[in-house]
Amino acid sequence: MSTRAKVTIYDVARAAAVSPASVSRVFNRDTRVSAGVRDRVLVAARDLGYRPTVRASRKSATLVV
Repeated sequence: MSTRAKVTIYDVARAAAVSPASVSRVFNRDTRVSAGVRDRVLVAARDLGYRPTVRASRKSATLVV
């Protein structure tokens, strides 16, 4: 088990300079998010190694970052 703290949407939001709500919208494929914000969030999530938890996911579709 890793001793590193899990990356949260708050960490992704800070790295992408957006709100946690925007990160959530990107991960939930909300169409109200601009392409620029979507790209920044996905790059930040990838760079930080963000992995959504199964418990946190309420949708059947999984977003691959």
